[in-house]
Amino acid sequence: MVALLAIVPVERHVRDSPSALALGAPPIEYVTQVAPGLQLDGRQVQNIYPYSRTGKLLHDVLLYDDTGRPLTLGLGPDPWRRVVRAVGDRTIANAFPIRYFEEKRGRRQVAHPDASPRVHVPTIVTPPLTP
Repeated sequence: MVALLAIVPVERHVRDSPSALALGAPPIEYVTQVAPGLQLDGRQVQNIYPYSRTGKLLHDVLLYDDTGRPLTLGLGPDPWRRVVRAVGDRTIANAFPIRYFEEKRGRRQVAHPDASPRVHVPTIVTPPLTP
């Protein structure tokens, strides 16, 4: 019985070794799946909060990647999300920070437009790009 238990790991090692490939054993395939949206340290980013060099939270900032594609978070549709639109009623998905409506006295409104996580915005001493 002990010999049988020892054969299983040896068989797996032999089957998956390079010499096993020469004998016609199927190769091992690794599949990498890329999650949609923006990831940071393995966690999907839910929002982005842009600040000016003076520490002011900015609204409806349009962000693009290094190839000019709109930066989106890959979040699904949400009926409570405030949708930013361009002329012609085209939806803009790369405007940050994302804001959500709340129901208040029968009206949908963004109750706290300046809400953001607590951050310490450093004082920037580098001169601005333009005077």
